Amino acid sequence: MVIVEIGNDWLKVIQVDRSASGLVLARVDLEKLDPIRGAAPERLAQILKKYPTSGGVVYGCLPRQMATVRILELPSTDSTEIADMVELQAGKLTPYSKDEIVVDYKIVGAGRDGYTKVMLVIAQRSVLRNRFSVMEEAGAPLETMSISTEGILNWIRKVRPAGSHRGAVAVLDVDASFSDFVIIAQDRLLFSRSILIGAAALQSDDASVRDKLAREVGTALQSFAGESAGVRVERLLLSGAGLNVPDLVATLAERVDMPVETADSLQIFRKTPNSPSLQQPPHDTVSLTALCGMAIDLNRLDFRLVPESVRLRKELVRKARALTLLGCLIVSAMALFSMWGTLRYFFKRTHLGDIRRQVEAKADTVHAIDQKMRLVEVVHARSDQRLALFNLIRELHVYLPSPDIIVLDTIEFDGDRGSLQVSGLGASTGDIRALVKGLEQSPLLADVREDGATTQEGNGRYRFRVVCRVEGDDVG
Repeated sequence: MVIVEIGNDWLKVIQVDRSASGLVLARVDLEKLDPIRGAAPERLAQILKKYPTSGGVVYGCLPRQMATVRILELPSTDSTEIADMVELQAGKLTPYSKDEIVVDYKIVGAGRDGYTKVMLVIAQRSVLRNRFSVMEEAGAPLETMSISTEGILNWIRKVRPAGSHRGAVAVLDVDASFSDFVIIAQDRLLFSRSILIGAAALQSDDASVRDKLAREVGTALQSFAGESAGVRVERLLLSGAGLNVPDLVATLAERVDMPVETADSLQIFRKTPNSPSLQQPPHDTVSLTALCGMAIDLNRLDFRLVPESVRLRKELVRKARALTLLGCLIVSAMALFSMWGTLRYFFKRTHLGDIRRQVEAKADTVHAIDQKMRLVEVVHARSDQRLALFNLIRELHVYLPSPDIIVLDTIEFDGDRGSLQVSGLGASTGDIRALVKGLEQSPLLADVREDGATTQEGNGRYRFRVVCRVEGDDVG
């Protein structure tokens, strides 16, 4: 994880590695900025070269003084109604038009019966767009942007988890040019205020600056007491560069009338780099509490302060990448299909060539077998019992009348054509027709008919000839 904060006076970059044994603060870069020029993309690119921004997540942290934060108690528990109310309230809390601001909120708890408490954040669109643009030009586009107050909330959840104290805890995180004052109870943010007094002014010999900060903290506590009756703040926790301000703890203790404790923001890490040292000038005025808190758990950062133009561009880039990926998949599928078709054609052609070579090698054997099969067919045809002359004569005998009526003198059988011709003498033409009708009943004979004219001879008998075709099932 890489967390970047571009403030008005300091550029802060940290890299946090997560392991099974805990969090490691791998690298820290702090650089003083020109209040007029701000962060230069070229310089930021040089710094980020040392960070694994291409394979990790880069989050932006917006300083509290650059945004308006309000805790609102809205008379609804319906999410749709709350969203409409937040939009309405955002227009009232800032002098800028709706097109000039970015608004986000999160529900921080339940208020009175039927009410909901929300934390509202309003930031100028130009401020956000500038930071997103600088990071993009530096080659490390931001995933999203959250506010430093949310980072402090995450940090106090780690340092003072829910259940470790009964009442509320106030946290004063002192940065270079401002201080972030928040009140937290049971992991919920109850109050937030930005105090425009920072460590750079507090480290002067002028004790009045420390008194002024203490008065601002006292005023904030009174405002909170008026808004949240019944919630007791049991202690004040001083963090960030406030640890490096002499006599600040004693000054606060006199003003707020409660125990004042100090907490090092880096205590959550198992290992930290040796440099830069946050106790030595010029880095002793810088606070890393918000950045460290963001790195504890990115999934608990609810605010997404992203300008609409950046959001649309990211969406277009995401869709373009999705379409590019789809195009690549389609081209790959077509290439694979083409390769599969080519390989299939190649293997089929190779297989066909193998078959042809095998056929050619067996051609003589196949020809010899073919000749033998034809010979078998001829033998089988000639051995067909249906064509045996004995069977034909026996079949004729079944349908012949007595010799005094019909006498056969010629039987001709053509085995190739399967035809049978018989001729003889009959007592009358009726007897001859009776013979034809009888032979038609034979299962072995078909198409029985008289062939030629029937003539009468001198002895009074009739000369005839009958032809038919041999077929039917085997008769013996």
